[in-house]
Amino acid sequence: MLKIKWVNLLIATVGGCLTSVVHMAVVGILSVQATATRSGAVLNLNNIVVGVQYPKIPALQMTAIMCMGVLTAYIVAYAPRNFSLPVRLAVSTSFVVFSGVLLIINFSSGPGRDPLQSVADGTMPGIKGWLLKASNESSVHLLVALVLFLVVFQLTRSKARNL
Repeated sequence: MLKIKWVNLLIATVGGCLTSVVHMAVVGILSVQATATRSGAVLNLNNIVVGVQYPKIPALQMTAIMCMGVLTAYIVAYAPRNFSLPVRLAVSTSFVVFSGVLLIINFSSGPGRDPLQSVADGTMPGIKGWLLKASNESSVHLLVALVLFLVVFQLTRSKARNL
């Protein structure tokens, strides 16, 4: 029987959680900036309007959101492919669980409030606003669903091999 060190599982779990936070924060700030670019506003990192510009298509932000999703999927799903099943499951499961917790907290943090309005008027400055905006991004939801599918696939595949 292959023994898995608890330290490896702990590192994998923390890595999955950190990946979740970084992914949501980066997608959130890029989404806030994309919304501002589309409407002609210039925001600082506290999500406060500091200037006005001509509205334009946020191609750079949209491309960066896509690249961040691909990078996160690589980190969670493909990079740990050479590790043992428990380590792979620890990374992907902790990513899904922590992302789910962040989504639930952000959805419930402002009941009845429009997340775009709360970011735009500065009531949710900094990372709070970024996470709130990311919780409404379909790319985040899709990635969490795909990684959840990966977890289920890994579990069913391992059970099929053991039969």
